[in-house]
Amino acid sequence: MKRTLIAAAAALLLPPAAAEAAPYVGVNLNATSLDTNQSNPASFPESTIGPDFHVGYRIDSLNLAGELGYGTNRGTQDPDILRINMLTGDALYYVPIGGFLNGVLTAGMAETNYGMSSPTFHVAMVNGVNKSFRTGNTIFHGNEFDWRVGGGLSFQLTDTYEVHLLARYQPMSMGELTNYALSLSFGMNFYL
Repeated sequence: MKRTLIAAAAALLLPPAAAEAAPYVGVNLNATSLDTNQSNPASFPESTIGPDFHVGYRIDSLNLAGELGYGTNRGTQDPDILRINMLTGDALYYVPIGGFLNGVLTAGMAETNYGMSSPTFHVAMVNGVNKSFRTGNTIFHGNEFDWRVGGGLSFQLTDTYEVHLLARYQPMSMGELTNYALSLSFGMNFYL
């Protein structure tokens, strides 16, 4: 899996073959909703939020782009904290609607590292002063590799940046704790 992502990164970082190709960097804010199994405890967070960063390469003449990204999301259901880190690779197809507005179809893959912990606090004396320390106790953790698909809208505001809103589906199981994840991301791409 990591070899595939390295090969995709190398392809994205090649110099443009024509003037209509443009590399870009971007940032998103992701909100993810998890469809949890009925057997999960009530303390399991059902939603997460967090940023992701990506680099991409867009070929305007084909309305295609490819991007690699990394994101981290957190969800809290007091006192437990769920963490989801994702390394992603996506292909995007832009469908011109009119003017600066494009529809976007996307398909890709994600390597997901997840875990949930519950904090424990203890007090200790340090240099004659009582201090409180927090320790995380792992409840579960793991990795998985999934496909993901989605769509949305892109607003090409200038030649140097665009704003987009994308929704994605991913069959995330998290060791049979969830069935799937739906994410909504709002972000910007800055063309180099």
